[in-house]
Amino acid sequence: MDDGQMMTILVVFVGLIAIAMVTIMVCAVAVLLNIRRVCDRATRFLDHWEPVAESARQAVTEFTEQSGELLARLNQLSAVLHKQVLQVDSGIAHIVETAQRNVEDVDRTVRGILKAVESTTKSLDHAVHLPSKKLRAVAEGFRAGVRRMGQARTKDPRGISTDEEMFI
Repeated sequence: MDDGQMMTILVVFVGLIAIAMVTIMVCAVAVLLNIRRVCDRATRFLDHWEPVAESARQAVTEFTEQSGELLARLNQLSAVLHKQVLQVDSGIAHIVETAQRNVEDVDRTVRGILKAVESTTKSLDHAVHLPSKKLRAVAEGFRAGVRRMGQARTKDPRGISTDEEMFI
């Protein structure tokens, strides 16, 4: 190969290398432009996103503070309610116990009253009713005797039976 051919090959390779380098440079510029566009888009997105993110961050912070206060108040309220429920439960147990004692006392009192009424009734029956029955029986007997005596005088002799005649 002579020098002329070698030079031609060398020029062709250098030309190819130059074309490759230009192509690489064009690709690199295209990539750089795409990266710039992506950076611009990202910057615009961040410009729009940062106020939203800051607003969301503030909302979360406020919610956290408010929910902390709310949870503290709810804990206090539940503690107070628990204490009151225990007091009410104790009060109800005391009321039930007192009511049971009162019912037992009333039951004993009613039984005592019933025994007293029964005893009084028996005493009244014995003191008033029984003697009045006996007195009525005596009065009935006396009345029958008086009637009988009164009938014997006023009886017509024709109305006397044979038994009565025999008795007289």
